Amino acid sequence: MSESVRITARPLARVARLLGLAAFVAGITGGVSVATRLSSASAAGSGDARPARHVVLRGASLRGASMESASLANAVLTGADLRTAHLAGADLRATSLARARLDFADLRRADLTDGSLFCAHLRRADLSRADLENTVLSKADLSHANLCGADMAGAMLYQADLRGADLTGANLWDANLSGVLCNSQTRWPAGFGPEAGGSGVR
Repeated sequence: MSESVRITARPLARVARLLGLAAFVAGITGGVSVATRLSSASAAGSGDARPARHVVLRGASLRGASMESASLANAVLTGADLRTAHLAGADLRATSLARARLDFADLRRADLTDGSLFCAHLRRADLSRADLENTVLSKADLSHANLCGADMAGAMLYQADLRGADLTGANLWDANLSGVLCNSQTRWPAGFGPEAGGSGVR
């Protein structure tokens, strides 16, 4: 049975130990505003076979946080501020990032399979080679985002903003592109796009 860990008024050092993450805490305001550096180094090297915990960081301020290769599967990061955050290689499977602010975030090779990025802000985010299979990206702002080589098979992109986005080499098999916004700067995979009859692209 998964354990729920919620960032509230409890000391952040104790929360860090509960999460099995290395954390360098700069401060906390109102129980949810966190300026911290997180990594999965301690968890990866522990060999701990305990069940994955349910991390709740709803509305947290993690702007610019270093969380490369962090294990955050099934986490709740709804509405979190992750602008310019470093999440390359992070495990974000089935994680809720609905309405999160991820502008300019580094999500290269991150695993976001089965996650939710509904209405998320991903302007100029780097999602190159990220796994977005079956991920909900409806109404997400992906303008000028780097999606080169991303696996977006089965992704829901209903009314997503792809203006200026680079999808070169991306896998869009069975993706729902109904109502997506694109322009002349949008770069599609070879043989795909409005001129190739991409479904719902406008």
